[in-house]
Amino acid sequence: MPADRPEQDDQPPRVLYNYGARDAEEFHRLLAERQLVDEAELLAAGYRFLTVEHGDAEDEDQAALVKRVSDTAWATGRVRRTQGGNDYLTVYVEPPTGDQPNADEIVNQLEFLAHELNPGWWRIRRSTR
Repeated sequence: MPADRPEQDDQPPRVLYNYGARDAEEFHRLLAERQLVDEAELLAAGYRFLTVEHGDAEDEDQAALVKRVSDTAWATGRVRRTQGGNDYLTVYVEPPTGDQPNADEIVNQLEFLAHELNPGWWRIRRSTR
């Protein structure tokens, strides 16, 4: 081995992630912080959000309520994306172009619909998850 290069064994192992409880807590904190920054940047750009935490659908009728919110959102032509899982739906409404209603008006309509359809346990808010 060349004299100007140290032996491999002389170098401590490089640790990228420790997987300890503190590291997991720190990682979770950083993800939550990044989500807030992302949401703030999108808000400043004119995007608006609606999240419905609906829980796991127990039958087809409950699933149909969530689908109705999603379908109504897409029908506005202003939804940039939706995201969700088995227990929540988040709608991202993009800023207007031209004479379109602003994103707040679209989210107002969707929020009103979600409250009308709410079987009593949904949590509805104007933010990402």
